[in-house]
Amino acid sequence: MTPMAARGALRRTRAAACACLRNAARAPTRERRAGAGVVVADFADDDSRRRRASPNHLRAWRRDDAIAGSTALARTASTRRCARTFASTAASAATDAHAPASTERASPSRSPPRSLATGNFTRDGSLPSFDYTALLASALEISRVATPTKVEIAVQGDAYSVVLGLRGLEGNAALHLSWHPNAASVRLGPPPPRVHKSEQLAFGERMNATLRGLILTRVTLPERWERVATFEFAERPGGDAAYRVHAEIMARNSNVVLVDARDDDKIVACAYQVGAAQTSVRPISPGFKYAPPPAAPGVDPDAGLAATEWRELVAAAKAAPGISKGLVRAFRGVSPALAAALASSVGVDPKTNTADVADDDWIELHRAWLGWIESATSAAISDVPTAGDGSGPVGALFSAVYGDAGDADVFRRERDRLLQGVRAALKKTTQKAKNFREQIELAEKHESVKIQADELMAYQHGWTQGQDTMEVYDFESGEARRVAVDPQKGPLDAAEKLYKKARKQRRTATQVEPLLEAASNEMAYLENVEFALTELTSEDALALEEINLELVDAKLMAPGGGGTAPKKRNRRKEETMANVRTYVAPGGSDILVGRNSKGNEAVSLKLGSDHDVWFHVRGAPGAHVVLRLDPGQTATDVDMQAAADLAAFHSKVRTGGKVDVSYTSPKFVRKPSGARLGMVTIDKEKVMTGRPDDSVAAEEERREAAAGGGKKGREEW
Repeated sequence: MTPMAARGALRRTRAAACACLRNAARAPTRERRAGAGVVVADFADDDSRRRRASPNHLRAWRRDDAIAGSTALARTASTRRCARTFASTAASAATDAHAPASTERASPSRSPPRSLATGNFTRDGSLPSFDYTALLASALEISRVATPTKVEIAVQGDAYSVVLGLRGLEGNAALHLSWHPNAASVRLGPPPPRVHKSEQLAFGERMNATLRGLILTRVTLPERWERVATFEFAERPGGDAAYRVHAEIMARNSNVVLVDARDDDKIVACAYQVGAAQTSVRPISPGFKYAPPPAAPGVDPDAGLAATEWRELVAAAKAAPGISKGLVRAFRGVSPALAAALASSVGVDPKTNTADVADDDWIELHRAWLGWIESATSAAISDVPTAGDGSGPVGALFSAVYGDAGDADVFRRERDRLLQGVRAALKKTTQKAKNFREQIELAEKHESVKIQADELMAYQHGWTQGQDTMEVYDFESGEARRVAVDPQKGPLDAAEKLYKKARKQRRTATQVEPLLEAASNEMAYLENVEFALTELTSEDALALEEINLELVDAKLMAPGGGGTAPKKRNRRKEETMANVRTYVAPGGSDILVGRNSKGNEAVSLKLGSDHDVWFHVRGAPGAHVVLRLDPGQTATDVDMQAAADLAAFHSKVRTGGKVDVSYTSPKFVRKPSGARLGMVTIDKEKVMTGRPDDSVAAEEERREAAAGGGKKGREEW
């Protein structure tokens, strides 16, 4: 999903959630069949009065259909409109999430993340925080869809999330709890990932051992306007809670805490530990009693302020120009995205200074504010219908926006692991080459050492027993000088040692020169791999996996990581092309560009024919490029220049403006015996100038930036 698509999907999600809460709050309570049920929280009253909800109302989250419908919707027209709103939002989110890219993405962004004037992205390009409105809507759906359900498994597939696999009367559900610093969320989502028990992280293991077999009976938000959701687990439906899970969704301070409800809420395990030595306010570590996080500053939105008082508070609380800033600073539970959405809904620019907002706009904004408060305070869990008739639940919408953050983290950690290993190997190889050069420099002095020995032999007759020095004369200049001699062994022994040293230095030069050449080739290979890794984005998971396997095969990295790419099918051509970028030259010919070492070798030695043209930047790491031609076809100057520009763009010297690019026929490209993957030598090369900024890839990059889409950077979701 592109950033623009995600922004639109999240805006529609937030609007749909608020509309659902508002409409559900106004809908009459449906009659419920008497019988055993599960106690759920009613958010309409401060005392959280309890109601009975029949387990037959459970709505399953289907494994094969992420937007499965319920069998009964509310009878009111307002609820039907809410369901239709969810349907259109889910459809557009699913379309955005699965739309294929229309053009090839050339390389990761090297510019700072773009700043958006409006919308749901923060200035650093990250996702907006999962605010109170989103948490409330998600908690309502979880309680409606997934209580009561039995915990079948708890899986921690990455460092920032755990997934509870739930089984109910009508199907399965999956509860996703994420404490990702940029994409923390609580939502229903896809089934738990398959993780081998040896790869299960410690927190996931403890969650699985503790909660497996228990029943999720209740979902509450214990403190209004705070982003903390509590999940209660009992041994049977309707029973007293045995364990509670507190999901604290607070950006970089997010956490998930498992506590023992039967032992005074003692912490059993937590995703992120804060010991007593780090804080005296609220230690979060096994053995301590759980305490909720401190309340956020600001006034409660439902404090009952009059319109005039509300306006004055917003105007006084702003920290920077912009009415949305005032809403965020003045009230609890209001996120920048929500404040911007409220302002935009009445036609006011969120960045408008409060002094410049017209009186009528203040009135409309206050009316929208009261509508949001009504939605957030008057909806009961059991009164909110699950979307049906092909519409998508709230979890599907949030999964479309926040769901890829964990995958992106896995990709980033795996790439960083490989980069760290490659750079460590490069540093070690560079030092090895330096030592070899020093040895060769010393070895080149073996002639001077031999001459010193000859001088001792020639003038040893001038030495007297017991002297510790003797006088010798330079063979060329005749200049006299004194040299040290062992008074017991004499000049003959000193000369023998020098002859031996000279012979050793001569042998060293002969033996070290091949080692230096091998180290230099290894350095060039590692520099190419490092460059290929820095160019990869989260869309290149398969290429990253290929680099991982390549480094393991080369014994440069130990096996590790994993999970960065789907299982590869046994289709060689598809696997080969996954490591190759494809562009179209102005004349219609294909231009193939290697993504990594395997792709470079495929472009140079497998995909290129004798009548094609091969390109590579001179004197720097870069991609191998082939301009494909039909037999008998001659490449035009325009196509040649396009290929040379791409070779310059996909290189380490892409910022050079003008770059020398070598080109030749693929028949003159060969791989030396014993060379690393992707390393080749060329004959009969010619040189032309490549301009990275004029390449097709650079044009696509500028076009996306002008359209506001930007490029997916390496830290992007």
